[in-house]
Amino acid sequence: MLSGFRRFLRVVRLRLRSVLKKDRLEAELQRELIFHFDHLVKESIAEGMSPDEARRAARRAIGNIALLEEECRDRRRLGWLDDLRNDTAYAWRLLLKSPGFTAVAVGSLALGIGANTAIFTLMYRMLLEALPVKDPQGLVLLSRRNLESADINSFPHPFFRELAAGNSVFEGIACHGSGTIAVADDRGSSPAIVEEVSGNFFTLLGVQPVLGRLLSPDDDRAPGGHPVMVLSHNYWRRRFGLDPSVVGKTVHVNAYPMTVIGILPRGFDGLRPGFSPDVYISVMMQPQLWQSSSILDSRRHYWLTLIARLRPGVTMAQAEASARSFMLSYFEGNGGGIPLTAYARRVHESEQIELKPIGTGLDANRDLATPLLVILAVAGSVLLIACVNLANLLLARNSARHHEFAVRLALGASRFRVLRQLLSESLLLGLLGGLLGLGLAFACGRLLIAMLFAETPNLTLDAAPSRPMLVFNFAGATFCGLLVGLAPAWRGIQESLSAGLKYGRTVAGTRLLGRKLVLLCYKYSLLYGLHSGMR
Repeated sequence: MLSGFRRFLRVVRLRLRSVLKKDRLEAELQRELIFHFDHLVKESIAEGMSPDEARRAARRAIGNIALLEEECRDRRRLGWLDDLRNDTAYAWRLLLKSPGFTAVAVGSLALGIGANTAIFTLMYRMLLEALPVKDPQGLVLLSRRNLESADINSFPHPFFRELAAGNSVFEGIACHGSGTIAVADDRGSSPAIVEEVSGNFFTLLGVQPVLGRLLSPDDDRAPGGHPVMVLSHNYWRRRFGLDPSVVGKTVHVNAYPMTVIGILPRGFDGLRPGFSPDVYISVMMQPQLWQSSSILDSRRHYWLTLIARLRPGVTMAQAEASARSFMLSYFEGNGGGIPLTAYARRVHESEQIELKPIGTGLDANRDLATPLLVILAVAGSVLLIACVNLANLLLARNSARHHEFAVRLALGASRFRVLRQLLSESLLLGLLGGLLGLGLAFACGRLLIAMLFAETPNLTLDAAPSRPMLVFNFAGATFCGLLVGLAPAWRGIQESLSAGLKYGRTVAGTRLLGRKLVLLCYKYSLLYGLHSGMR
């Protein structure tokens, strides 16, 4: 097995060397052929032949030098690279000869691919991209439901405190709640979005600061004990101009003095991608923050969202059963010293705990999934129509080239070789459309963000290029290139050799195929419209 693996590595190394050092290998091949030719000439002269007779004998012995060179190249098994390069160069020359057709084809593909890429980018960043935290797939959200409501994501602080201290299924539990505050310093006063979090919030997520330190469990021991705050990177840039000296300074939050102790890293937007809180404060500062009576010990104020990380080896079902058992004991007897009515008892007994994975963020962004999917489907339909129209243009264009195809076949080219040449032309169109579509995707993405989130504060969502965006764009361009060129290419190689060598051929078959493509696209768009209307 080891020797076989070594042979495989040797072959790979030789193939890479053939690609990367092609000119050098060609020169070596020429020198080797010249060496063998000179050696044969010298042997013939030594046997008594004249120089001219010796050269003629050497040429007869070696044979066709050009054919010999091709055989040597074929042994390197890289002829397909040369064919690909030649096909691409020929397709490029054909496109340059028809600038009007090229501009229409590339422009229509660029509009469709760019729009789809922009929508996919927003969907990926809001719904699919993993949170920039440690092991995001291990995070879960605690949600409850009862007779009176569907999903409820809020809990009292005593519930969080008792569950965190007495559970055996979670590696850690943290809480957070949001609000709007006023931050004042020597620059003036302005509103900001605050996230009240437990001391282990950042430890549970595995987030590290850029400057200073983050909140820790020591900041969460007693109410009002640690008047400190952490700034998000976006707020640090917007409010303080990335000034590092802000760490250690005192600012007034709702007229209460607090000290800035750290800055969060860039890219961490909390648990809702694209929407960043401004400051993070310990949940134990709630009375001082709002300058009101404390609700930290209230068992009836549901205001905190709970997130947790499962212990290794614990399943979701086991964790849900343990959390539900704890909830039943929490509500056992009464709710905070107030006797329960029969209906209230029935409501509490119906409480169910559900755990939801939040590796890609909280459910708040899920409300945007349906509008984005509808927009993506509409843009996809528009792109499909553009592809069908472009396929019709290629059918009409190829109908004028039937004589060229017939001559190629008559000269010995296989139908597969002609098919590959035609597909290389459509693929080049698709890739050019995808390349131009990248710029349009950035512009369309910014326009979509401005339309969908015009009134949204603290928006950190952007349409900057990313690796998934580039992969989607390349895949879309390749797919469109194949979709556009497959039918025209297949039609082009279905030529009778004798009929193709005649110039008077009709294009009725081409028109019929074009009408079939348009009808198929129309049926797809109609069915999708009916499906969307039913939803």
